[in-house]
Amino acid sequence: MGGNTALLCAAAACFILLQLQPVSSHFISSDALEANNRTDHPGRSTLQQDQKDVNPIEAIVNKAPCNKVNFDAISYKPLRDECKPPYPVGQCCDALKKQACPYTDAINDDKTVCALDLFWNINKWYPAGWFLHHCKEGPHGIRCGPDDYKHKTSAAAPSPKSDDAATGSDKKGSDHKN
Repeated sequence: MGGNTALLCAAAACFILLQLQPVSSHFISSDALEANNRTDHPGRSTLQQDQKDVNPIEAIVNKAPCNKVNFDAISYKPLRDECKPPYPVGQCCDALKKQACPYTDAINDDKTVCALDLFWNINKWYPAGWFLHHCKEGPHGIRCGPDDYKHKTSAAAPSPKSDDAATGSDKKGSDHKN
């Protein structure tokens, strides 16, 4: 009987410790949020940077492609509709949560480039690092509440053209500095 009590106490202690740990799916992790600060992406080129100019030391080595979500195919229109210049912090951070929180399992996976894929697309319309510097809520990153999971956008594109390309929308212009 004494052995069972000790085992039960140990199990209860483990359960309590697990409850105290931040659950990755309830946060956009600080590490994932750091991807918002990058202006490069391994395997993708920009108008200013040719593929051959990518510094292999800075490239993300040993990370798998993001197979969980196709961040090139989801719509960023809800984020762009809610977060417009002059970029009100509360409104924009709430919009980022609606955009990113449904995908925390993917973007917090540090073995993949999912966070880079998400923020590569977001940075087309916003200055690099804006969400990192304005929305980070603490050491764990950005907390995702239950309401932030309700507005999940489709990860499948109905056609090769997203709503962003089809509308000729407000992509980041030269007035935004990276």
